[in-house]
Amino acid sequence: MLKEKKNCAFQYAKMKDGIFRDTKIVCDKSELTLDEAKKLWNEYFADAAKWIKDGNTVEMVIWINMATPQSYGDTLQYISTDAESDGVSIWETKRSYFKQYADAMVSA
Repeated sequence: MLKEKKNCAFQYAKMKDGIFRDTKIVCDKSELTLDEAKKLWNEYFADAAKWIKDGNTVEMVIWINMATPQSYGDTLQYISTDAESDGVSIWETKRSYFKQYADAMVSA
């Protein structure tokens, strides 16, 4: 029987009114199997959806293929502070940025 690698992590943090100093780390676990990380994702998903719907923000992520427990890099799923929710589903808020023109910059 092949032993499943424990090279994943799960993190979930809640911010009230988008203020980072009011961040509450709900769950931060590393050295997980992918199945363990997915189970934590599912466990906290409904809470995150309700929290976002109430006008707050979250960061929730599954990190994968970690060389060490601290070497975050690849993500499987990531809910950033730019998310919206109806209380059940969560989706990314899309932003289109306007560029600045380097040839028209004025030095102060």
